[in-house]
Amino acid sequence: MIDTFAKLLEKLIEFAKAKKDAETRAFDLLVKPMFSDIKLIHEDYLQLFEECRHDLADGVEFSIVAKRLVVNRLEQEALRRSVLAFAESYAKNPRLSKYADFFRAVARYFICSDRWARGTSSSMLLGQLEHWVREESDSKFIPMKHSLMPDARFFLIRMTETFLQEIREAWDSICKSFAVITVESATA
Repeated sequence: MIDTFAKLLEKLIEFAKAKKDAETRAFDLLVKPMFSDIKLIHEDYLQLFEECRHDLADGVEFSIVAKRLVVNRLEQEALRRSVLAFAESYAKNPRLSKYADFFRAVARYFICSDRWARGTSSSMLLGQLEHWVREESDSKFIPMKHSLMPDARFFLIRMTETFLQEIREAWDSICKSFAVITVESATA
């Protein structure tokens, strides 16, 4: 009887250790690399939006700002798409539920808060820039439209500032979630 109880206890300890090892592997193989990748993406987004904001404030033509944005977005596009796809998949995986808040925070980072539109902040800004490039082109022939350009510039600067604020808030959420699971992993 004591021998059976000892064996059962030994199996429970092995099971608990295996579970802890699996959680440690998941943290090391999935969470840590994703945090490193989203950090690179965040740094890239900050630079991208700050450059756009400065260009717009300096009076750079909308078409030039749009072209720069297109080029700059391409640099990290593959990484952004990959991180988003994996974050969404991992968040739905019941075996990774311990890290679901982190994965959801990463996925939310990419989503624009504008209720009326879908897409990322950079795609929303690019869409608006492209709209105003067309308007800017038309305004050369229609004087009334030319008078709208200063308002458009102000709107685009405010939009860029809003996106900067949103990605900073989303980054804070990611960092808090990562900190919680890092502490939990270290103290478990």
